[in-house]
Amino acid sequence: MASSADEIRATIEASFTAFLKRQNVSPGQEKQPPWSSYILPDTLWYVKPDSFIAEHPFFKGVKTIAEHEEHVAQEAGVIEESRHKILHSVYDSSARRASAIVEHWTKLFGKEPSAIEVCWYVDFTENGKMISRVTQFIDTALGAKMVKGLAEGGYDMDKADTKK
Repeated sequence: MASSADEIRATIEASFTAFLKRQNVSPGQEKQPPWSSYILPDTLWYVKPDSFIAEHPFFKGVKTIAEHEEHVAQEAGVIEESRHKILHSVYDSSARRASAIVEHWTKLFGKEPSAIEVCWYVDFTENGKMISRVTQFIDTALGAKMVKGLAEGGYDMDKADTKK
């Protein structure tokens, strides 16, 4: 019989995997479930490192889930397809946390595909089903190339809220 820690770990892993899968985009896919299916409404989403945000402030260093939804909606206009591959992950059932190095593959309309590695640090609720904090640590060199591609693809950098 599985222990309580094993059950929480499995729940956290399933929740984290569903959260990452939510970010995938494929041609003709059905509408994705809302972010609120995975994340508490008052959760803050942190984007790091600060040096990357300083150069690309439209990403915002800290945003609400509503602000993230707005950002994703704008990205949807330039992303043809995207998917992820978990390269390494760690799940801490006692602290209700997950961390992972994830390769995010993206194909922008009219561009060659590119990949970026992102380190994710995610906190969960006591039952492990909902995310209560998100920290996304972006590879700055590849991230800068991705930003350039988004801008060339029509992402309106001026439309994005640039408050930190």
